[in-house]
Amino acid sequence: MAISGLGVAYATTGMILFWSGFTGNTVKDTLTGILKGNVPPHQQLAPPSIGVNNNDQGATGNVSSTTPVFQGTGSSGGTPSQNQNLAKLMAGNAHPDWITGQQWNDWVALWNKESGWSQTADTRKTGLDPANASVFAYGIPQARPYSKMPKAGWPPDKGGKADPSAQISWGIQYIAATYGSPSKAWAHELAHNWY
Repeated sequence: MAISGLGVAYATTGMILFWSGFTGNTVKDTLTGILKGNVPPHQQLAPPSIGVNNNDQGATGNVSSTTPVFQGTGSSGGTPSQNQNLAKLMAGNAHPDWITGQQWNDWVALWNKESGWSQTADTRKTGLDPANASVFAYGIPQARPYSKMPKAGWPPDKGGKADPSAQISWGIQYIAATYGSPSKAWAHELAHNWY
């Protein structure tokens, strides 16, 4: 079945309206951004480098290089509740069972313990790593080292934007590849104090 040009136009218009509403931008700002090459994050895909390990031991979480990861919106981020809502939106299609019930509760608990759902959580600032450490955990999923995430998720002092969408996307891929579910990741966190 062929898709008509009108169908593509309606789909594109719907996506622009959705993205504008989601980001809080006007339609004009969204269109201007697209024309300048600032594509919404669902279209900015790159192969991941997966593996969070806050103690440099155990899980490595390798994922196929064809698995897409959001590169981020370039935003400075949101509140913990906004970041949780973003995680639900991002996980919804691939992992609908993660965003309700016990899986969701365990995911919230996991990242509450790791970062408080803060995109700027940094073990150099909490004292878990020296202030001048080159290897440290960062962001909502506490990627260690931070450079395992897409650059948009890195700390600003390392050339990143602390973008929560890049961090969450990477964290979703990591949990899925390493544990299969938030509940299994949370069980590991409870047993070993890292995931």
